[in-house]
Amino acid sequence: MKGRKRFHLGTMVAVSFWALWMTPALAAPKLPSIIGIGTIGVGTASHTATVSYAPTMEKYLGVPVRTMPSDSTKVSFSQIREGKALLSALSTSSLGVGLQGEHPYHVEGWGPQRLGLVWMGYDGPFGFFVRGDSPIKSLKDLKGKKVAWYTSSPAWVMGAEGVLRFAGLSLKDVELVRLGSYAACARAVVEGKADADYVAAMSTVTFEIAESPSGIRFLPMPLEDKAGWARYNEINPLIPWGICEKGVKAARGIPMANHVFCLASYLDVDAESIYQVARFYGEAYDQYKDLHAENKDMTLKKLRALLDSRGLPVHPGTIRYLKEKNFWTAEDEKWNQEYLDLLTRYEKAWAAALKEAKAKGVKVELNNEAWAKLWNDHRANLPLFKMR
Repeated sequence: MKGRKRFHLGTMVAVSFWALWMTPALAAPKLPSIIGIGTIGVGTASHTATVSYAPTMEKYLGVPVRTMPSDSTKVSFSQIREGKALLSALSTSSLGVGLQGEHPYHVEGWGPQRLGLVWMGYDGPFGFFVRGDSPIKSLKDLKGKKVAWYTSSPAWVMGAEGVLRFAGLSLKDVELVRLGSYAACARAVVEGKADADYVAAMSTVTFEIAESPSGIRFLPMPLEDKAGWARYNEINPLIPWGICEKGVKAARGIPMANHVFCLASYLDVDAESIYQVARFYGEAYDQYKDLHAENKDMTLKKLRALLDSRGLPVHPGTIRYLKEKNFWTAEDEKWNQEYLDLLTRYEKAWAAALKEAKAKGVKVELNNEAWAKLWNDHRANLPLFKMR
């Protein structure tokens, strides 16, 4: 009898261990075999900040994490669509451009993108700078001058054009020096190929050029110029402004625009994976905050401030984490649904525009002015995703 009881006890223990091993609820969270994070090109804070915490995320989540830099946000979105990346580090204005199907997304297979906010990135003060020995003293002095132009980023283009509008200028008032990368534009100024460029005060390349023999100097955007800021926000509705308090010494104390950066992904990307990533950003903050100057902005408190100030949809995976932390309310649910509904309206407008274009024989191509006008007409009455 004793032997028989021992047999049953051993069998029960063995079965119990087998059951525990096989129970899905106790298995590790399902994640991609590799987590790819798209970033803006090499030489930007977006890239270097992501590189700094990638090993910490890899250790925390137990899967390889790879940064995937590109000078085009559209490429980063393509990487997510193709399953090569899980999310993208970008500016909130770039997120808005994608949601609204603006250039360069107004082509076949694209249109308004179903994107959602995942986490806070960092504050990114941006302004025009010139060489330290330049005779250019104000933004108005840029008239007739050579301006480096980063053609691959629609959000950058809108930001830079907005600054020109702030000064009462247009693209026709300056000579554009079109270059393929963000870093190339910055270096063009100190190399004498351009007179001015629009950069983030804390980019790696900004620190580099600040050490050039001529040095650099930022051109102020006076906070009291309300008419100027109104012109700026006409095409940059998600970008606030203030006094620069970070980055190179030449930028500190200068009033300029603040491109807030974030992490985002497509709304239909696996919610469990995004939840695990959001949980990493929230729970492992103390492990990565000191690895890069910009990582200090990636707090739950800063994320909450971002949600309170920007009209952008939030990814379901992030919402799950915020609910666990009691950082998501019924009011949040309401406004988030409103932005999802607005996105649906953009999608319906896109479908109607495509239908009309096909009926009229208008080619849906990037540089077709007839198509651009048709699409703009269909979305003309839709509100923009903007600051709340």
